[in-house]
Amino acid sequence: MNAWFEKVMRWGQVNLKEDDLQTLDVDFWVSYWQRSEVQGVNINAGAGVDYYPTQIPLYRHAKFWGDRGVFGELVEAAHQLALHVLAGLDPNWGHEELYKAHPDWFLTDC
Repeated sequence: MNAWFEKVMRWGQVNLKEDDLQTLDVDFWVSYWQRSEVQGVNINAGAGVDYYPTQIPLYRHAKFWGDRGVFGELVEAAHQLALHVLAGLDPNWGHEELYKAHPDWFLTDC
């Protein structure tokens, strides 16, 4: 029996950036996912900044946070289409305060 991730043959990806929080149109993505017949989506959840409500220390809210949790909006929309969702974390957005608190989270010798 195959695991769910072995059955997904077509993935979509949404790479959020901070100013997307002002203008992101979830209905556009729903339509796009339907037209492209994806079975799963990888949605950027953040890393150095977050696109969802969190209490994780040293995580910074995206610059244009406002009152939207766009990651959650996209996940909810994907689930309504019965899509599998992976949360992508972008590792290149670490900031100095985070590095000083958790240097073991960073690769510095490559």
